[in-house]
Amino acid sequence: MSVVGFDLGFQSCYVAVARAGGIETVANEYSDRCTPSFVSFGPKNRSIGAAAKSQVVTNCKNTVQGFKRFHGRAFSDPYVQAAKSSLVYDLAEMPSGSTGIKVMYMEEERVFSIEQVSAMLLTKLKETAENALKKPVADCVISVSILHRHLPPLSQSPSLAVDNATTRPLTFLASQASNELKE
Repeated sequence: MSVVGFDLGFQSCYVAVARAGGIETVANEYSDRCTPSFVSFGPKNRSIGAAAKSQVVTNCKNTVQGFKRFHGRAFSDPYVQAAKSSLVYDLAEMPSGSTGIKVMYMEEERVFSIEQVSAMLLTKLKETAENALKKPVADCVISVSILHRHLPPLSQSPSLAVDNATTRPLTFLASQASNELKE
């Protein structure tokens, strides 16, 4: 059983694994150690990371980025309402009152919760770790920026994303990275 670390950034993510007596940041399928925090929905498939970022021009309405800032926020939150005008993709209200993302996926209009989109990204990071280690990953340490400071400690929103990604978090680390977008 291997334990890995995921750094979930606003614009990009990193995967670290314990290997050869140290911690190594591993490369994704594009030989890049940084995976863009993008998810793109298409008529036949879903792309995540670098593949999704490459579709931002040709499929901008269905390619989401910067969604992490909406974790735990109600759709009626003034921050969400103000952000809507600067987004290329559409936000929608979930039945629970939380914020969701409206896209065309598999030729059908769908609304995904922020947790679901984050789980898609986490699943991709888990695959990157498993490819590097050549074995399954069950446990992880997740680092999130203080961008989530508006949420209660260990809020439900990031935890739900992890549950959807079928990875068991050992801990959440809150960090303040200088390249993170702040409120």
